[in-house]
Formats: sequence, C-alpha cells, structure tokens
Amino acid sequence: MAKESTTNIVKKFYTNGEVENVNEKMTLAEMQAFVGGDIEFVRTRVSRRSLVVNEEGTIENLPPNVEASKVIHPDVLVLDYIRGNALLAKG
Repeated sequence: MAKESTTNIVKKFYTNGEVENVNEKMTLAEMQAFVGGDIEFVRTRVSRRSLVVNEEGTIENLPPNVEASKVIHPDVLVLDYIRGNALLAKG
C-alpha cells in the first residue's frame, strides 16, 4: 500500500481573523476539509511558500479572509480577498 502524500503546513488562517502558527503535515483530504472544498495553491512572495485556499471561495461567496490576503498583498489595498479559511504551506 502506497503512503499518502502530505504537505507541510506552517500557518492556519481563519475567516474570524485568527492566525495559528503550526508545524504539521496535512493530507489532501485534511486540507480540503479545512478550506471547505477543492484546493488551489496560490503562490506568495516568499520563496517556497504557498497559500492553500478553496478553489471556489469567491463563487461560493465565502467570507473574506483579510489576514490570508495580506500574505499575497501585504502593502496594498486588497480588492480581491482570499475567501474562506486558508493554509500557508512550506516546501
């Protein structure tokens, strides 16, 4: 039986503004459960880091995630927020 692939997660961003520093490995199913649907990796400005977000967060009208959006656009007014819970992946 093949070992299930995992992704290294270093932060969890919640839509209520909470940010949790973590150091854990998550499977595809665990990441999908956290973001509430199919995932999409969004490249950040930091090398070897990506945000894991709900692929259809905007279509599903999920709540904006201001803190996760700051990872992508730290110094500008954000017009297109990350929607829903998000994860910061390393590697």
